[in-house]
Amino acid sequence: VTILLLAWFQLILAHLSAKNPVTWFLQAFGRNSLLIYFGQFVLMALMANLSVAGIPLNRHLQSWFAVWSPYPVFTYTALMFALWAAVATLLHWRRWYIIV
Repeated sequence: VTILLLAWFQLILAHLSAKNPVTWFLQAFGRNSLLIYFGQFVLMALMANLSVAGIPLNRHLQSWFAVWSPYPVFTYTALMFALWAAVATLLHWRRWYIIV
């Protein structure tokens, strides 16, 4: 009887936590962590090596943030986090995952 009650309780907890938005968001990050980890390095390499008028894209982005933000590094970090969160959430919503 105790094992059945514990199994039932675990089933209830799993069902409730699956519908929690925080849990869903963390699942999206966890299931797409490989894409996020390597994707940020690929994006940074592209931005460092692609240039507009002889100036790399990351320098353009840094100067743009420095103009309107009092904390450009924090703003850039928040923007990158929001970008990768959106990608992870979209892929988790579509149930697309990179499997190794």
